[in-house]
Amino acid sequence: MYIQEFGYIFLYLSAFGFSDFIVSYYQFNNTIYLLYYSSIAFTGGTILYFSKYRKNQNISADYLISEDYIPIVEPEPEPQNRESTETECEI
Repeated sequence: MYIQEFGYIFLYLSAFGFSDFIVSYYQFNNTIYLLYYSSIAFTGGTILYFSKYRKNQNISADYLISEDYIPIVEPEPEPQNRESTETECEI
């Protein structure tokens, strides 16, 4: 699941699904009522902002499950062949 979809689900459930129940259960008044909805908007907006930021930067965790993911591997250095030199002694 994309993080952006999680942000939309969070905003939908918290703002429309549970908000009426929570507000009526705890009997929020003016300031707390406004603070509650502001915290929902801030949290959901932050999730959506950073998910779009990561998408624009091509930084995503989706490559972990992608079938066409090719890991970048540093090539190993080739072994150097040691050739005999004229300075070696023959016995």
